[in-house]
Amino acid sequence: MDLIKFKTNLLFYKIYKSIASGSDYLNWSFSLLENDVESESLFKLSSMNKADSLFIFEDFFYKSLEEMELKRPSVEETLEAHIILMCQEIVNQKSDPFKIASDIFIEVIELHFPDDLIVWLELSNAIDAIIYDNEGEKSNEDELKKRIIDEAKKYLAIQEAEDIR
Repeated sequence: MDLIKFKTNLLFYKIYKSIASGSDYLNWSFSLLENDVESESLFKLSSMNKADSLFIFEDFFYKSLEEMELKRPSVEETLEAHIILMCQEIVNQKSDPFKIASDIFIEVIELHFPDDLIVWLELSNAIDAIIYDNEGEKSNEDELKKRIIDEAKKYLAIQEAEDIR
């Protein structure tokens, strides 16, 4: 997935979840400008103050999409982009892998358990066993964290390979 589409899908993820802020629109516009994408509305959007009205941000955002001929992604596409972001966070060890893996599982449910993501169901069950169930499972905690990192790497590699085709 190219960077522009990826960043756009991530912003739409926040829009669909009703959590988009002025800062999110600004960050999106800056990332596009840094990648030599230009449009009149994109320049206007990037010059706004994060305290400006969300309605104005949305207006310039949608005008920018139109000027760049970018289409609104499906909910599924935004969830997939967010899963990629979360896998990157796992690999880069930016947050607790158990928490992120659990968040990925929630999005796998929203996607209706696609085959390529079903492993996150198993990982979620293993996390639950460590956290809630068996004291004996505590010894497997480090092993499970390593497996989560490996699965995140594997998923990212598959996504990258699909983009190359």
